[in-house]
Amino acid sequence: MGLAPPLAPPHTPLITWKPTSILPPLNYTEFVPLFHVPHRSCILTAGDDNWMHIFNFPAALSDCHLPLSPALSFAEGEMQYDYCWFPLMNSADPTSCVIASTTRDHPVHLWDAFTGELRCTYRPYNHLDEIFAAYSLAFQPDGSRLFCGFKNKVYIFDTDRPGRDCTVRETFKGKRGQKGIISSIAFGPHSSSLYACGTYSKSCGIYDDRDASLCSLLATPVYTTNFFVNFIVVILEFLEWWYL
Repeated sequence: MGLAPPLAPPHTPLITWKPTSILPPLNYTEFVPLFHVPHRSCILTAGDDNWMHIFNFPAALSDCHLPLSPALSFAEGEMQYDYCWFPLMNSADPTSCVIASTTRDHPVHLWDAFTGELRCTYRPYNHLDEIFAAYSLAFQPDGSRLFCGFKNKVYIFDTDRPGRDCTVRETFKGKRGQKGIISSIAFGPHSSSLYACGTYSKSCGIYDDRDASLCSLLATPVYTTNFFVNFIVVILEFLEWWYL
């Protein structure tokens, strides 16, 4: 898809700020590091007013003057459940500068991080053939697929094929597996085969993407957030490297 030249300063994601007040009893703010780059950076935020904002991150804290003014703002249709940067985003390549988001009663949207325009949608359908919203999102590290969390299911879309075609993986079937709403999804930073799914039912499942198998199911003292599942998957990836 051809794009016009950037209409805003180039952005390179460093931190996503997520006010995790989507489902009760979430009532705090979570800072989630995504990935670091040697050049420019920015901050992506979302608020209860359904607007999303991108701020240029100052090169030095001494250059930070509050309040910050957003470099780009765009509105979603409803309250945001989750959002994430495309993992291979490069400000020198405008086609790679995109953000995925999911909101109440809407399909998954892919936004242009330069212009704020809607690039495309990924439309999950339920058993009644109705579109329903994902609760969590995560790109595979190579950017080829987008994982979307639902109750007892994960829908997987090919990033370059928007629409309704997807693969559905059940996390709970026949009273076995990981039960509950998938509240967060994370991949290991150095492996595309290992990923973790957290739930609001206080569990964290570790999955092997190669055969969709559940490797381990961990009980957690609280509902699992993006930070928690990222931490778990990094530890497990280290153990996998250590023992193999």
